[in-house]
Amino acid sequence: MAVEYGVNLASEGRDYPHYWELCVGSCHAATLLRADVQAQIRRAHREIGFKYIRFHGLLDDDMSVVIKPMMPFAAPRLSFFNIDPIFDFLLDEALCRARIYAGGLCIDRADDLPLQGLLFDAEKG
Repeated sequence: MAVEYGVNLASEGRDYPHYWELCVGSCHAATLLRADVQAQIRRAHREIGFKYIRFHGLLDDDMSVVIKPMMPFAAPRLSFFNIDPIFDFLLDEALCRARIYAGGLCIDRADDLPLQGLLFDAEKG
């Protein structure tokens, strides 16, 4: 089956937004705690001007969000000690807007915590 396309070269063109240029990808959230990675992100933002950064693992075990109790009868605790500096960096530096989706967690005992499907929007302002 043949397909034919026609192009009217006399018509006025239209903009084609490059939406993929607005976002960059990072690795695990824990890497954003490193000063060298933050310096690279600052440089990339300065040179290409992205608006969004995408990373995963914000609530993974390496971020120490769930503090397991020492005693077997105690309940786990939540700690945002490692999450706060990431968003302080992204928002205080006015690098980008944050949109957080925490679905499909990889945290031990996450079923005991009210984290599934958490959606949060934050914007410096």
